[in-house]
Amino acid sequence: MYALTGTSHGAFTNDPPPGGWPQETFFEKLEEVGKTWNIFYHDCSWSLFLSRLRTTERMERILPWEFFKTSVDNGELADYTWLEPATTMNPWTGASANDQHPDHDVRSGEMLIKEVYETLRNSDYWNETLLIVTYDEHGGYYDHVPPPMNGVPNPDGMPPEFPQINFNFTRLGIRVPFILASPWINKGLVEHDPQGPSSTSKYNHGSIPATLHKIFGTQGYLSKRDAWSGTFDHLLMERTTPRTDCPTTLPVIPPTEDQSEEEGMKPVNELQCDYIRAFEDSHKKCEGMTQRDAAIYIRHLMKHHLNKYSKK
Repeated sequence: MYALTGTSHGAFTNDPPPGGWPQETFFEKLEEVGKTWNIFYHDCSWSLFLSRLRTTERMERILPWEFFKTSVDNGELADYTWLEPATTMNPWTGASANDQHPDHDVRSGEMLIKEVYETLRNSDYWNETLLIVTYDEHGGYYDHVPPPMNGVPNPDGMPPEFPQINFNFTRLGIRVPFILASPWINKGLVEHDPQGPSSTSKYNHGSIPATLHKIFGTQGYLSKRDAWSGTFDHLLMERTTPRTDCPTTLPVIPPTEDQSEEEGMKPVNELQCDYIRAFEDSHKKCEGMTQRDAAIYIRHLMKHHLNKYSKK
């Protein structure tokens, strides 16, 4: 939510308010300055729960996964592309979920990263591309660095979803992996702290729209949070020519062939259940579901709501 909109609009959970989250998105910022965007998804797009994307024109930019490679091959890649992994297995092709969310095999997610990187690396787009690979959370691993709490602004003054918890969004969370891949990034570069814009600024999910604001010249920020966030555009300016030694393939070990079948028999996991509950017109029940059941139902919900919102 912070990467897309600079705020969670007071939300603590994955349950959107009736009608979806109403805040402005970075996609709209791009439109204001004549830049193009696309979202490519596997089984479901979380962006569908942002109400301001539910217009006929914008829904046409939210496309199934197979159109990503087609866009690259045909020279039609947008200025900004948002890629969403599969949170469930594909019950028809046998492909496993590749979101690296528990309880899924992380190798499937590695295969997705390999697919995206190699598609871009071996295309005509590579010398003008920045690929960002990051995560929504730390995955449960221990972090010895305390979350920053100094000078972190509340993004928009929205009251918290659960006021009794007394959480005012003036702190960050546990660190997450964040990888930049580009021929304009120096080999082996490790970055720790940003160069402003304030003395307390830190890298966080809001750094994505903050950096894109500088790259694309968008009009204003989404919230106080991305306005405060550190940017990484300077890392793309340390070279005068693009590198030519970036590998053309990644040596990833694929998952086992029987993984998808085993995965499909598991009980529905928490994230999949959140998707089911988030959709309007969903029966919002996960009891007794297998992950295969969830995969079929989530795809049904996605198709139904794409048709529903496209008519608005």
